[in-house]
Amino acid sequence: MRAWPYFTSVEPSRTHIGVAELERRGLVSAVITQNVDGLHGKAGSRGVVELHGNYDVAVCLSCKKTWHRSVTQLEMELNNPDWVVTYTDRQKAFFRCVLAMAMAAVWLVMAI
Repeated sequence: MRAWPYFTSVEPSRTHIGVAELERRGLVSAVITQNVDGLHGKAGSRGVVELHGNYDVAVCLSCKKTWHRSVTQLEMELNNPDWVVTYTDRQKAFFRCVLAMAMAAVWLVMAI
């Protein structure tokens, strides 16, 4: 659980950036990678084929629904308060709202 903030903070290397520049110049049409870190996209490559997926997408093994990995992070933090920094009740309520929105199949937005 503590690794997720680290993974999301990693920046592309000079090689990732160089490949993205080659793509921008039209010298590379696609990048096929076994990596799951998303660094090619973060560097600016657009034609990325990720053979093994990307670690920032979580998949329910039962229903196959997908959501961003940060939603799982929030859920784990809410359900395991001893593992993380203590949040205020207001922050926890906000996180629960974000989690509910991310997991919802349909959003109904109403203005009064």
